[in-house]
Amino acid sequence: MGPLQHSESAAVIVTATAPARRRASSPATVWDRVKRTRAAVFGLVVVAAVIGGALLAPWIAPYDPARQGRPLPPSGRFWLGTDLLGRDLLTRLIYGARVSLLIGVLANAAALTIGTLFGAAAGYFRGWVSTVFMRLTDMMMAFPALILAIALAAILRPSLWIVAMVIAMVNWVWIARIIYSQVLSTSQREFIEAARALGVPTWRIFWKHLFPHLLPILLVWGTLGVSTTVMFEASLSFLGVGVRPPTPSWGGTINESQSYFLEAPWLVAFPGAAILLTSLAFNLVGDTLRDAIDPQLRSR
Repeated sequence: MGPLQHSESAAVIVTATAPARRRASSPATVWDRVKRTRAAVFGLVVVAAVIGGALLAPWIAPYDPARQGRPLPPSGRFWLGTDLLGRDLLTRLIYGARVSLLIGVLANAAALTIGTLFGAAAGYFRGWVSTVFMRLTDMMMAFPALILAIALAAILRPSLWIVAMVIAMVNWVWIARIIYSQVLSTSQREFIEAARALGVPTWRIFWKHLFPHLLPILLVWGTLGVSTTVMFEASLSFLGVGVRPPTPSWGGTINESQSYFLEAPWLVAFPGAAILLTSLAFNLVGDTLRDAIDPQLRSR
């Protein structure tokens, strides 16, 4: 069989053996399913409110977040009261949303990138690459995530960027595991083997054949991961190894006020409610996106 006949046969194999790709739902279909789910609508409203408050903080916050005064309970002037230094709590929560969302987006984007690169390389190339990458992943997973993050944050000088990097360094392993399993199963299918036989460059195989299968997973984990990173940042700030004062932070506000919980419960209750609602909202949106984008994952 000549080279031309071989190429034609391989092309036929690609067409004949490539399975019908799981079609991700169109944006209109996804939106239709999301808006029919009350939990998702609630999550979207909360997410929109938090994002809007973070973006418009300088214009909607009633006071300067660093302005000090006397500790006061909630009133008509200070809707959520003031903290121990007399700073308006509502203002600090609005500015704290900026910190939480910025760290959440940065850390989650970095974790998705690192996890995808490690998982995809290990699943596609296999052999020693898979062994080295997956053993590194196992080693990272062996450490408790929070303790590892505290150790890294204590070694490095805590700042907004350092906290985001630390969270990414402990969160990428879970994404790598999921991407590895998906790429490992997809790369063994006939249409990938046929593309290799045709001499298609590796980067093109990744982009044209593997990435469309990974996109629903990345979208879902990108949404759910923000919830995880918001909680992680609040935990580190509460323990004193996160964003340093006087930068407003939800976890830092709870840390500063925990000793006065009985005398001024609003100082802990309102930041805690902000963390809870934000994490819950992103989880609700992520779960609904998972069901809408990939019907095979639908639980109901």
